[in-house]
Amino acid sequence: ELSKKSWIVVCVPSVAEEDDRRLNRERGRLINERIQHVTRIKGLLAIHGIYDYQPLRRDRMLRLERLRTAADGQKLPPRLKAEILRELQRLELILGMIKTIEAERDAIASPKTEVEHTNAKKIQDLAKIKSIGPEFATTLIGEVLYRSFDNRKQLASYVGLTPAHFQS
Repeated sequence: ELSKKSWIVVCVPSVAEEDDRRLNRERGRLINERIQHVTRIKGLLAIHGIYDYQPLRRDRMLRLERLRTAADGQKLPPRLKAEILRELQRLELILGMIKTIEAERDAIASPKTEVEHTNAKKIQDLAKIKSIGPEFATTLIGEVLYRSFDNRKQLASYVGLTPAHFQS
């Protein structure tokens, strides 16, 4: 016997729609990676009592040279400093990638540029609303509004505001 739970309608996005989502999803992964590198650097420095170093500041390399341990005021041990430098190099690479992706996303959201994107017009229209920026407009169009909803309950259920049918 089949129950209603075994039948679920799946809205499969087209190849172009799936490709358009890549930009936003890659940015999310890079942001997570940036957080990991910043946390790792701060953790390495915390071992030596240094808590005020900010790896995302523009003068991060110069400030690293000036750091002294909290206990005895000595320079950082050479291997620790080398490891932090490698982490900072990775961080620089990720920051550059994020900047590139955000520039491409902003170009899609800008009505002044012609970009190959299946939902560019929708993103541009949504970004015109005062409280919606290019990041949220791209996410909303790519992850939610690519499909059609029959009623408001389906939309609310999809975004997690209300339970779906047969959920308690």
